[in-house]
Amino acid sequence: SYILDLTKEIAEHVLRNSPNISKEVRKYMGGEILELRTDRIIRDAVNAEREKQAERIQQAVSEERKKQQAQYKEERKQQQEMLKKERERSAANLRREVNLLLQKVASGEITPELARQMLLNEDPV
Repeated sequence: SYILDLTKEIAEHVLRNSPNISKEVRKYMGGEILELRTDRIIRDAVNAEREKQAERIQQAVSEERKKQQAQYKEERKQQQEMLKKERERSAANLRREVNLLLQKVASGEITPELARQMLLNEDPV
């Protein structure tokens, strides 16, 4: 409304260089004095800067989370590869041991029962 806008402009002009008058007017109006244009500009600028800062923080947190997830996936992949290699080594060792025992059984050095017990890590009877 025109009257309200005009009142605001007058208040801004009168109170701009008069802090004492501004205090008195605030006191009589219960602290609900008309917002000065400069105050509004400053408040808006501060709020905009806070929003930008919050966005930057949010983006940094998001990027860090992505990095951590990628690092976790890579570490998990490396662990799985190590486990696979260990299983392959164990299987190869077991094959060598079985072949050696088969050769000993074939040559008559040991009995099949002893070879079985050795594979199962049982004490010979």
